[in-house]
Amino acid sequence: MLILVDAPPLILLILVGVIFIAAAEVTVRAVRRENENDRAELRLRPALEKYRPEFVVYFASTVGANYQVGMWLPYFVRIGRPFIIVTRTAPMLSSDQRAVRGRGVTVPLIYRKTLRSIEEIIVDSMAAAFLCQQRCSEHSPCRAAGVDARLAQPRGL
Repeated sequence: MLILVDAPPLILLILVGVIFIAAAEVTVRAVRRENENDRAELRLRPALEKYRPEFVVYFASTVGANYQVGMWLPYFVRIGRPFIIVTRTAPMLSSDQRAVRGRGVTVPLIYRKTLRSIEEIIVDSMAAAFLCQQRCSEHSPCRAAGVDARLAQPRGL
C-alpha cells in the first residue's frame, strides 16, 4: 500500500471502485444463495411427504461415512422401501454422496445442521431410524418425534 501513497488520485479512485464492485458482487451472491436456501427449505418437507420415506439413515459423525453408509447401504436397499440418508456435516454429505453413487443407488441425501432441524424433516410415513455409529445423545430427535431408533452397528464392533 505504501506504493499507492504517491499515486495519482484517479488510480486510487479506480482501485477503490474495483474493491467496491467486488464487495458488492460477493454480497449479492451471498443474498441470492441465502434466498435459494430458504426456498429449498420451504420445498423440503412437502417433497418428503410426497416421497413418503419409511425410514431414515442418520449419520452425524465427522469421519467414516463412506465406510458406514457403504457397509449398510445394500441392506437398506434390500428392504425395498423408500428411505433417506441424513447427515449433520457438509463433508459427510459429500462422502455419503460418493458412497451412494459408487454403488449405483438413488436415494435422497439431506444435510441438517442442527438436531432441531432433523426433527423438522420427520414425516408421518417414517417408522424407523437407523443410526450409524452414534452417541446416545444423538438419538433424542428420533425419540422426541416418536420414531423407533435402531442403532446400525455390526456385531463384534
